Amino acid sequence: MASLKDVYEEDKLYICDNCGHMFKAREVALEDAATNLEMLTPLAPPIFIDKDGIIKSGGTKAEEGDRVLACPKCKTVHLFGFSSIGE
Repeated sequence: MASLKDVYEEDKLYICDNCGHMFKAREVALEDAATNLEMLTPLAPPIFIDKDGIIKSGGTKAEEGDRVLACPKCKTVHLFGFSSIGE
């Protein structure tokens, strides 16, 4: 399973689609996840980070203690991840 620590070590640059801020993976903000997010995104499963730093997606639902990715500058939550620079 992929962990957030693995992503931090890749040291890629990402960009917020909302404000255009560029940042490294280790700078991403983590916000508490609502446990009913699948109601908002029935066809596209959101990405969650569990309490152990494991990245979850697919058919899993958010549980108490899970977090979602947010821009470190504008704090906009990105349920499906960020666009990386150069890809």
